[in-house]
Amino acid sequence: MHDVHSAIVYAAGRGDVTDVWSRGVRVVEDRTHCRVDEAEAAGSLAALGEQVRLAAERCT
Repeated sequence: MHDVHSAIVYAAGRGDVTDVWSRGVRVVEDRTHCRVDEAEAAGSLAALGEQVRLAAERCT
């Protein structure tokens, strides 16, 4: 085996990942994203969905 670290990383699947750090900042903890406000994201998506629905109604 040429590079043990690469072999471990490439052998892992998404179910094996529980925590992620990027540039010294934890972004995923126990499979939960730490840097996204879920309520805010849900609200933004709901508003966007409503805009799409209204646009679709205008096209029909």
